[in-house]
Amino acid sequence: MNLTTQDYDDPYNDFKKVHKSHLINKRGGVSPLCATTPRAINLKKDSWTLTDSAVTCAKCLEAMGVADAKAEAERRRRKQIDAAGGVS
Repeated sequence: MNLTTQDYDDPYNDFKKVHKSHLINKRGGVSPLCATTPRAINLKKDSWTLTDSAVTCAKCLEAMGVADAKAEAERRRRKQIDAAGGVS
């Protein structure tokens, strides 16, 4: 089994991808900025924020106009892991 650096950094998938919120439905479901059609975010695997600096989704960062969105998403994800004390 070949492990990627992402698997090694987050082997239990504890860290959720953080989307930029875009639309809210009547039941309180939040649609991410990266969604082509409005849909509620599955909060069991993803999260959302109003703060631009907390976004870790590469597609949301790209929609926000961030240059080199994939690299920025990876940098922010690693920062999130380091802030939580890393992986033991």
